[in-house]
Amino acid sequence: MVLRGLAASTQSLARKPKEQARRAMTQHTKNLLIAAALSIAFISIWDYFYAFPQMDKQRARMAEQQRKARCPSLAPRRSRPRES
Repeated sequence: MVLRGLAASTQSLARKPKEQARRAMTQHTKNLLIAAALSIAFISIWDYFYAFPQMDKQRARMAEQQRKARCPSLAPRRSRPRES
């Protein structure tokens, strides 16, 4: 009977560090998932408000340059000063 009580108390002592390690691991996992989610959110917001508008402006500039290259008559003419 005493041996059973001793064995039970020894097992419960051995379980406590494992449980603490498991809790710590779940806390680390939770922190890791939160960090990953925040990183993805930050990159998505940055893309939406900064990168995509820059890409749209660049596409518009390139389309305008290509249009001018295809049809030079549509490009604004530079006026030459009249020679007298």
